[in-house]
Amino acid sequence: MRLPLLLLAAAAAPLAAQIPADLTAERASLIDWLAKAPVSPATVVALTPISPDQTIVVGPASADLPIPGFDSALVRMSKGLITLESKHGSEPVPQAGTLKYGTFLIAQAGSASRRSVLIYGAVRQPLKPEWYPYAPPLVFTVSLEKPDRSETRTLLDFDGVEAPAALAGFVSLTVEGKPYRLRVYRFGGGDDEESSLEVYFQDATNDNGSYPAGRFVELKPVAGGRYQLDFNRARNPFCAYRTVYPCPIPWSGNLINAPITAGERYVHAKAGG
Repeated sequence: MRLPLLLLAAAAAPLAAQIPADLTAERASLIDWLAKAPVSPATVVALTPISPDQTIVVGPASADLPIPGFDSALVRMSKGLITLESKHGSEPVPQAGTLKYGTFLIAQAGSASRRSVLIYGAVRQPLKPEWYPYAPPLVFTVSLEKPDRSETRTLLDFDGVEAPAALAGFVSLTVEGKPYRLRVYRFGGGDDEESSLEVYFQDATNDNGSYPAGRFVELKPVAGGRYQLDFNRARNPFCAYRTVYPCPIPWSGNLINAPITAGERYVHAKAGG
């Protein structure tokens, strides 16, 4: 018996057609941001932590932070305020937004005690993320198991900036018949219920399709006090795009000994610094 052509076409339709609308929009937004935003991994030229009472020389080859084309200046942190000091005078680097200096933009990020300075240039690197085909079996509904005791650490988030992270607990799931218990941190501190619940994980695709150091995935609240853990939403840390960004260290216990062929792939092995 021969199937009608319409049925054959439906049977052959790519799994991409099953991608939820919000995930499609999320991916399109990332592509657009990398292609157009003046401040993104596509334009970053430097990221460096800065401590209280520290001064960083930026610009020439002999500087603490050498950047071709950057007119020599000092970035200073004093009494919680970060300023740029140059022959033009002293200007504060805003806590939100950017300070324009020649063809560069300067910003700061991180917690009050762990600040970083970011510098973005006018040249845009061609970065375009790619993803594995959408995989419905790699969407899990999980419960968050509270930890036995509180723990707060300073960790690198996916954007390469240090931030306080409170151990929110653990989630359990089964992949290819094997159980796993993954560690979950709440970035922004344990008292901030609006901050994200993140899982930084490694799996058998690392350095063989996905980024070697691992990927991040965020827990999304669903009904009944549970969470969705959707590996199709797994994303690379920014160090996968540019070597300017420091890379997070893998979290203890968060290794899945099976291929998670969902979420963002790694296609930027030759991306510049």
